[in-house]
Amino acid sequence: MKPIIIAIVGDSGSGKTYMAEFLQNQLNVPTIVSYTTRPKRTEETDGVEHYFIYASQVPDKKDMLAYTRFGGYEYFAMHKQVPGKGVCSYIIDEKGLETLCNNHRESYDIVSVLIICSQDALSQRGIDSN
Repeated sequence: MKPIIIAIVGDSGSGKTYMAEFLQNQLNVPTIVSYTTRPKRTEETDGVEHYFIYASQVPDKKDMLAYTRFGGYEYFAMHKQVPGKGVCSYIIDEKGLETLCNNHRESYDIVSVLIICSQDALSQRGIDSN
């Protein structure tokens, strides 16, 4: 049986992190934490939201599970982060999901989940999606 990756996709503020936390806390499904070359924000913790690294530390893409570039920064996850058996979740953008599906369907069963949130709910959360 191939490892299963639940790929969680959605707009900023839609509830992707909430879904991943629910899966982890209620069903014991671990979450893959991505690496990024983006600077850490003051409210973020290394290893929780992302692993924050320098551009010089980015490994070869052949070792990557998924990769995307956004806002001039790199975001990726490594194959070694996927548990050998069982299920894990991964918050990913559409471009990264495309890479994951196109390059790794033979190695992993990939289930994509799109989280949709209404404009009203986003506004109530203080998020401008325009």
